[in-house]
Amino acid sequence: MGKGFASLGDKLADKKVPCRVRGCPRTWLWRASDQMKSFSSGQMTPPQRMCDLCHARSQTLEDREVACQTAGCAGTFPWTRLAQLEAILKHSGAGDPSPPRGMCEACRAKAKDIADRQVPCRVKGCAGTWTWSGRAQLQAGATPEHEIDPPARMCDACHEAYEAFSDERRPCKVKGCTRSWTYTKWQQVEAKAANHGPPERMCDECARELKGLADQTLPCRTDGCNGTWLWTRAQQLESRNAGQTTAPARMCGSCQSKFSHLKDFPVPCKRTGCRNNWVYKRGAQLERWIKHGEGPDAPPPHRLCDTCKKKLDDFADREVQCKTEGCKRTWTWTRFAQLQAAETGHAGHPPSHVCAFCRGFLEGHHGKTLHCSKCNAEIHWAPELQLRTELGLMREPTLCGSCKREETAHKVAL
Repeated sequence: MGKGFASLGDKLADKKVPCRVRGCPRTWLWRASDQMKSFSSGQMTPPQRMCDLCHARSQTLEDREVACQTAGCAGTFPWTRLAQLEAILKHSGAGDPSPPRGMCEACRAKAKDIADRQVPCRVKGCAGTWTWSGRAQLQAGATPEHEIDPPARMCDACHEAYEAFSDERRPCKVKGCTRSWTYTKWQQVEAKAANHGPPERMCDECARELKGLADQTLPCRTDGCNGTWLWTRAQQLESRNAGQTTAPARMCGSCQSKFSHLKDFPVPCKRTGCRNNWVYKRGAQLERWIKHGEGPDAPPPHRLCDTCKKKLDDFADREVQCKTEGCKRTWTWTRFAQLQAAETGHAGHPPSHVCAFCRGFLEGHHGKTLHCSKCNAEIHWAPELQLRTELGLMREPTLCGSCKREETAHKVAL
């Protein structure tokens, strides 16, 4: 070589090359002299070598025979020192790494005769599949002549979704409950495959309490109805969470159906001259229907409007002297009658009425015929006169008018 020119070896420098063991972060040194030898022999890439530490480890190892994983096979396959080194680097925790799962040469040859199978995804609602390789089938006990049932597994899409999910806490569906339940990753994958959102479920505590409850048959709330309604376990559980220890008052199915066809409607106030209305509620209509047989077409009862009811509170029933002369009994001037009188300008002035005794006497007696004790003439004795006789204001006559006048004239002549 001419003077002033450097050789190729002078331009080369030692080079760090990654260790050949997969997973090892260290390097080994490819010296310049070794590079020259490789280049001169036509080898331009670094050789595959181990770092010093891996090389030292490999000297403590030796190739091992590992039992074939195929069910019922007694064969083995080699686990090389290099593969053991890679397993050591991947292994975490105490102790030595476990041998890999593999097959012997004979089983690998058999596996080539078993076709891969597309197996439906185990997730409900998913139309995807996963590939069950011939090798995996052979390890599970299949043969080229005999198929076996595949295991339950997810397809790749569902497995990817499963890894992306994490367990969630969802609120209990029971009203009033503040606890929650765990919405697992698996349940989320199933919901995603079925295109559903999170389901509504009970927490574990509510589910346990529900098992201790039983449906109850309870009477209808409508007065006069003999029907029943069902208080379910779920409804009881909600009532407990709301702090209610007694059953609610509800209608039976028949009453509920009738109630749904009724409507509140206004009814004129029963007080004469009042233009206001009161509301005939559906509940009141239903009770009269059930209790008294008065259906939807029956006329509404006579009642006061709210204004008149409030005014009625200012009055109290009063006892008023009977208008019949000589009667010491009374009749009741009701609050409603007083209200009616006050609204028509007659407040404080009770009407002239007979008492119940006098009214009953007049209604129960008819005019009767008496006979004159002297001439036997008929004497008409009206009910009013009979009442005065009953009250001691007069006596029944024994003479007719003519005979009585003659008797009076005779006394005057004497």
